[in-house]
Amino acid sequence: MRRPAEARLASVRFVAETKAILDQIEVLSGRPVRFMEERDLPVLSTMQVARDGASFHVLRYRPSNEPLDYRVAYQAAYTLRLFQCPEDERFDFMPLVEARAAARELVAGGMPLTDQEQSALAPFSAAVADWALLQLRSLPVGTRIDRWIRDTMPVLRSQQETAIAEVQQQNLEATTKAVGRLTVPRHLAATNAAHALFADRLLGKEWFAIPYRAMGLTDDGQRLLSLLGEVPPDPRHDRELIDRWADALGVRGWYRWTPYRP
Repeated sequence: MRRPAEARLASVRFVAETKAILDQIEVLSGRPVRFMEERDLPVLSTMQVARDGASFHVLRYRPSNEPLDYRVAYQAAYTLRLFQCPEDERFDFMPLVEARAAARELVAGGMPLTDQEQSALAPFSAAVADWALLQLRSLPVGTRIDRWIRDTMPVLRSQQETAIAEVQQQNLEATTKAVGRLTVPRHLAATNAAHALFADRLLGKEWFAIPYRAMGLTDDGQRLLSLLGEVPPDPRHDRELIDRWADALGVRGWYRWTPYRP
């Protein structure tokens, strides 16, 4: 198996705005960001925060002919927000095993299942739980990050628009995934409706929310978006924002917060 090849920051050739985020992470955390190239990475970039004595953070990226600045800046901004919190207010989001069992009940919905649906129920509901928690952890705070990038880093706007369009397509595919009558529970799909509404407003578009309007999900999405105005935008309130979305979605018992261990 091919091992990921480590790359130097200079070889990636980030613009000043992206490098400034990475530099801030190093200053606040006391640890540098290292880069690992992975051709088989399922996403273009992902950030692994240094924990339990690790000497550096790892930003993995998939080689691309397109600039990586926006995607790296977006991923790194989650880590930056963690370290912008006081040390005693830094927490990790931890999914609970109960989430998959709860998702299974939601997906099955008391329906009599065919043999195919019964066979698919466990893996499908596990995928729904993992997806729902990933969206919960990412999207509420991600709206803060995308707004910040849009307002303060005009050099990244073109890349941002391209990346958001790709994410919207992926979100729609996840929302409509089904095996027989097994589908993503309607109320969980509200996260993607909220993100589509947000993307339309951020980019001045009118089409990302169209599929969710057809599904009758825009009101649910708008209720999630309204919580952004009720929670202060600074990083110290990121946990509160996620918890508020979780309460609205009925998944507050699917995860817990644990103190970050440097």
